[in-house]
Amino acid sequence: MTEGNSLLPPFRTRPPVSTRQAEVMAARLFNLNIADPTSIKEMDSYQDRNFYMRGSLMRGDEKMGVSPCKEYVLKVINHVDSNNGCLIEVQGKLMVFLQARGYNCCTPVPSISTTLFVKCKIPRCAQDASVSLETDSIALETNGVALEGDSVALKTDGVALETNGVALERYSVSLETDGVALETNGVALEGDNVALETACVALEIGSGPVESNNNRCFDTLHSVNSTRSLVGGIEIYDGKDYSKEEYFVCAVLLLNFVRGKTLNEIPLNTELLFNAGMTVGRLDQDLMDFGCSRLDRPGFLWNISRFVDNVERCLQAVDDKHHVKMVREVCESFRQEVAPKLHLLPKHIIHGDASYSNIVVTPEKEIGLIDFGEMSYTCHIFELAISLMYILNVKDYLSCGRTRTAGYFFRGISLG
Repeated sequence: MTEGNSLLPPFRTRPPVSTRQAEVMAARLFNLNIADPTSIKEMDSYQDRNFYMRGSLMRGDEKMGVSPCKEYVLKVINHVDSNNGCLIEVQGKLMVFLQARGYNCCTPVPSISTTLFVKCKIPRCAQDASVSLETDSIALETNGVALEGDSVALKTDGVALETNGVALERYSVSLETDGVALETNGVALEGDNVALETACVALEIGSGPVESNNNRCFDTLHSVNSTRSLVGGIEIYDGKDYSKEEYFVCAVLLLNFVRGKTLNEIPLNTELLFNAGMTVGRLDQDLMDFGCSRLDRPGFLWNISRFVDNVERCLQAVDDKHHVKMVREVCESFRQEVAPKLHLLPKHIIHGDASYSNIVVTPEKEIGLIDFGEMSYTCHIFELAISLMYILNVKDYLSCGRTRTAGYFFRGISLG
């Protein structure tokens, strides 16, 4: 499938982001100080990149935890869905709305510019993820001697800093020049106001002396925007034209992590299914109160009201003729019997993917919800259809059979 083929939905390529790049992006864009980089783990996702990480949020010289939770997920959304910034904004606001209603759900952490997400330009071909001055502490050392001169080059671990007038000291760096070039891994950064920053290093040029401190981070993206370069060729997107053959533009979010296990990871019982169903049922009732204009998503692949067109154009990839015949019969039945009556059904915003992999059971046995990427304004009944489809196909269903397993879940929804 290709993006240029009008017969098929746009192909969503997972952004080529490494664990190391995710660490730097979390630090630079959200001021997340990660004490142990080995705690970062990539999580399952078929079209985005999700990275689990532990750390402390920083603002100025003080630690300011946005929530009691010290666990986070850095989410890099695929380039197709990243085109809809308004949708991502609504998704973030919806999570906050549900948290205020008492739901145990993931919520976005504001970036250092107070936005819910930051768009980044990511090379389609992965580059070396190393960055300059990557050390556990500041590594600009000359045995206590300052280096000054008309032309100085400092090289350490493959990193070169070059300028026409440089003073370098341990824990205190001042780059005094109107035009500065920083070179690392073949990438040149130039400008009157240049910032180079990692989780424990912050360098700023053109706005006064530079401070380096493990507890010091900036409150805005002003310094970051001056260079825009983050790590491994990844840059903050400036809104200008770019080569789509060379880059993806992807939205990056930091979400609070919901600790627990999903329904498909634990043994099921009737009480658990009932409580999960009640949570989904209550969710749909609360979503009716969400103050948002109609969230239509033209061309949305998972819109059940248009599933016939979406499914039929993909049948060319199915080799089994018997399966193709069955699918065509279902599509025709929907086209003749269901589609003409859709306008009669009540509509509002739904989660759209309340499946066994997005319903979380916390250590306190509470029910949590994650992954709001499929939310849309559509028929209320579709929420039930999607959830029941997954429950009917859960691997470890109850001994009473799949139908009754789904029945306990449905009973909870009806009382939610």
